[in-house]
Amino acid sequence: MWFNMPAPMVEWLDKVLL
Repeated sequence: MWFNMPAPMVEWLDKVLL
């Protein structure tokens, strides 16, 4: 799901999910 998102978005999503 995250593979087509911008890098900053992936960074905060990773923090939110963890």
